[in-house]
Amino acid sequence: YFEDGTRARFFVTNVGGLDCAPEKDQARVIAARLAKYDVNMLRLHSLGDCWYPLIDYSSGTSQEFDADTLDRVDYFVSELKMRGIYVYLDLLDCRWFRTADGVKHGDEFTHNWQGSMKGASIFDERMIELQKDYATKLLTHRNPYTGLSYVDEPAIAVIGTTNENSIFYFFNMSDLSLPYYRDELQRRWNRWLASKYGNRLRWR
Repeated sequence: YFEDGTRARFFVTNVGGLDCAPEKDQARVIAARLAKYDVNMLRLHSLGDCWYPLIDYSSGTSQEFDADTLDRVDYFVSELKMRGIYVYLDLLDCRWFRTADGVKHGDEFTHNWQGSMKGASIFDERMIELQKDYATKLLTHRNPYTGLSYVDEPAIAVIGTTNENSIFYFFNMSDLSLPYYRDELQRRWNRWLASKYGNRLRWR
């Protein structure tokens, strides 16, 4: 419900990757076309992924934004907002954490699902720190076209903290992520069992 008590109804579609940051002349056309067909929410998916240049991976890390791309995202959001279209913002999908970020074996992650950071990013402390840093930088960034930081932007209706991600994938996909992280999850589970039960007899 909106603040005035009106029930909210959203007709939503999705863009991903490069389409989250169209050129400005295209952004105006896309926003107008969506509004024409009564779309009132757009999901911006995979903003910071290895396929998408919001993160400048050329620096060797995954901690810096590409200024031009961020500017196009800002402009697109402002055009959507001007036409009454809310934004569903994703924070993490298939980000490419790098070894230079302090992530163990980061450069060994691949761009496909199996070799990605899926699952591991749920429990690895360094990846969690980096996710918090990314979220803070993005959400406190002031959009020059609206004058508001994203954390204060009423047009941001939904924020997804992570997409299609769970440690339970490890039980169903034997080749997911890297062996180091699969082993680390097992070590953590064993340490928890030992701290809770002490020995196998008590566990049973």
